[in-house]
Amino acid sequence: MEQSQDLQMRIFLTGSTGFIGSYICQALSSQGHIVTCLIRKGSKIKLKAHRAEELHGQSINLIEGEWTQPQNWLDQVAGHDVLINSVGIIREGYRGEFDVVHDRTPIVLFQHAETVGIKKIIQISAMGADDQAVSRFHLSKRKADRYLSSLNIHYLVIRPSFVYGYGGSSMAFFTRLAALPITPVVGDGQYRVQPIHIDDLVKAIVISVKDHTSESGTIDAGGSEILTFDEMLDVLGRQLGTRVRHLHIPWRIMGVIAKTTDLLGGYGLISSDELSMLRRGSVSDNSQFTAMFGFEPMPFSQGIVLSY
Repeated sequence: MEQSQDLQMRIFLTGSTGFIGSYICQALSSQGHIVTCLIRKGSKIKLKAHRAEELHGQSINLIEGEWTQPQNWLDQVAGHDVLINSVGIIREGYRGEFDVVHDRTPIVLFQHAETVGIKKIIQISAMGADDQAVSRFHLSKRKADRYLSSLNIHYLVIRPSFVYGYGGSSMAFFTRLAALPITPVVGDGQYRVQPIHIDDLVKAIVISVKDHTSESGTIDAGGSEILTFDEMLDVLGRQLGTRVRHLHIPWRIMGVIAKTTDLLGGYGLISSDELSMLRRGSVSDNSQFTAMFGFEPMPFSQGIVLSY
């Protein structure tokens, strides 16, 4: 069903060539909204090819600009109703540093968006970017989240756990692990995760866009199933038709590997930041999410079937 013209909104979207951003772009444009996507120079073909069937013929405008140089594209934000920031990196390196990518640039963008009259800002953060945050990844996300909450503007900070679905790199990596004859697992494998399917995350964002004058807030987003990391791998193994044989690598050994990765500028198996985030786990009470958006996210054992 097409949206009526009076509900059509102009949306400025960052991170549109990434996994989450590309799904957001597709969902909002298919709803009849006009989506302006900020893309890195040379990424136009990548965006069009990423979900070519869905994007064909829909209302998507592309503007080129380097995320970490907002002075070159900020003037394009004016005239939009909603701003959605889905830019993120999991490891520092050639794609940038946490403080620049997650903190400084979003703060400049949010400040400007308030100045030019954006009605609502939606920030895709991460579960764990809270008062207990210790990793540099989470701390950088939290700083931008808190700045946004201080502005005089409607906003939503949504903090998802692992996001999975067709085209997602993290779950594809975990699936490859589960398919190995012997699956190496960081530590004891008992740290907990709460994966959320990309369709559920995007559904929540679409609802928030539609109700753009709703009460502001920060909310965690996880699936309806909490698992240990070992259990998640077992679910992936059953989907592949195989039994996962876990080989638990002690934390102290993983710590040495992580420090080596850090010294090599991010080139390695796992960084200290990633190790810290895994050990902490990524789970939350879903009652706020269900109350705000009116639906219960699917459990991982169900959603993973839709991801192939």
